[in-house]
Amino acid sequence: MKEINYKNLIVRYLNNDATEKEIQLLSVWIEEGDNEKLFEEYVKVNYLSNYGTVSFDKKRILDNYRSELEGKQPSRIYRLLHSPLKYAAIFIVLLGIGVWWLNPFTTEESLIIPNETITLELSNGELLNLQTNIDQNIKSGTGRIVSVMKGSTLYYSNSDTTSRVNYNTVHVPYGKKFQLELSDGTHVFLNAGSTFKYPEQFRSDSRMVYLQGEAFFEVKHNERSPFIVEAGKEVFVKVLGTKFNVKAYSDEEVINTVLKEGSVLVDERMHSDEQKNRSLLVPGELASFDKNARTISKEKVNVENHTAWMQGKIIFEDKSFNEALKVLERTYNVKIENKYTDLNEERYVATFNNESIDQILKIFTESRLFTYSIENNVIVINKPE
Repeated sequence: MKEINYKNLIVRYLNNDATEKEIQLLSVWIEEGDNEKLFEEYVKVNYLSNYGTVSFDKKRILDNYRSELEGKQPSRIYRLLHSPLKYAAIFIVLLGIGVWWLNPFTTEESLIIPNETITLELSNGELLNLQTNIDQNIKSGTGRIVSVMKGSTLYYSNSDTTSRVNYNTVHVPYGKKFQLELSDGTHVFLNAGSTFKYPEQFRSDSRMVYLQGEAFFEVKHNERSPFIVEAGKEVFVKVLGTKFNVKAYSDEEVINTVLKEGSVLVDERMHSDEQKNRSLLVPGELASFDKNARTISKEKVNVENHTAWMQGKIIFEDKSFNEALKVLERTYNVKIENKYTDLNEERYVATFNNESIDQILKIFTESRLFTYSIENNVIVINKPE
């Protein structure tokens, strides 16, 4: 057989970049001579800092990867090191039936996650608690029906009963997600830690909403009335009818807009058109607005990686450890204190599919990346001894 660069193939496979043909080529190569042993040893040395007594099932891993090609993605995480060994230290696969636990990890104190309530703030300042999965009319203190909750979605009707524009604001706490359908039929899916302000009824010539946090929009098409999202008080995202995701958290340095369908124009929020930064997106593109540099950059991306949060997935694409912790805090409504600061700027590629925060922490600790404890209901990360 023609000699191949097996290390390159293994790296491509472990980074989820290998094609089906390359997987087949790798599988054939493994069957030859002592190649299976080479395959195992390379993975053990370069991808598992604590391989321990875990049995290495090459066939199962390859079959598992083929299932990914068919759309079934197991959870995995890689630590990326910018060194001669670019990919090292950690490689973990959560198979469909469970997790490879090396050593059960327990803490003396249990983590208590508060169950905070999604709230709706009316234009008069009245604050209502929203309960999902209950069909009910949402009424103001005066008995006026503001909207209707059906299942897990809040609906607004298109009946214009007043000329006054009343704004409502939904506050989604950490650990929760929420959906609503605006009066024009636009569907909005809000991620954890988001605040979304919008009118109960749109005027005929304007559809303006305000977002702090992250949301996916499916905008109802209307050529006469552009739909505009003011994101993080920094940029405008303008559309007629399309599907896109906006991420604009106040504690992050960039505002990201990813387009799935249609087209959107991303504008820096300024009072004049002079030297305004703007970027027109086509499907599959991401626009990043840097709050400090006041610039907009654009690149091609995998859209699903930026919208997977709606299915309960967490996907890190070359994320720093510090950025990853922020995502975990928002998603699970927990507080994390990192005392092992050397990890902050190291970068990771990871996919988690509906795992609990406890499971995710165990994945890290069992790879000897760090240890953690629960202190006063705060997850404290420490350097392993």
